[in-house]
Amino acid sequence: MNEPLLDRLAAHYEAAGIPAPAPKQAARELGENPAIVEGVVRRLVQEKRLVVLRNDLVASTAALETLWRKLLASERESFTARDVKQRLGLTSRWAIPVLEHFDAQGWTRREGAEHRRTAGGML
Repeated sequence: MNEPLLDRLAAHYEAAGIPAPAPKQAARELGENPAIVEGVVRRLVQEKRLVVLRNDLVASTAALETLWRKLLASERESFTARDVKQRLGLTSRWAIPVLEHFDAQGWTRREGAEHRRTAGGML
């Protein structure tokens, strides 16, 4: 595995935050072969440095944790997709998969249209 590319790609995704580029776009931005970048993305997912969300959206674990901390700072007990879009400046394309990720991590629990904070939601 190309270790320098591994670190460059991880840093690229961390710097991008959310929304993050698709792997092919990241390859173009870094001047790398898209097929190689796809393999590096898979490795970074295995290492839990990147996460694949619904609709093949890729984000850095650190960026997702940063978003979670921003939501925690609001001191609200539950969030809707609309809240997340407004508070974090995300589109529906990103807000809903991000909330689903928070549910999967046990940070929130979905209750209808709301995602309620859980005891496990403290980083």
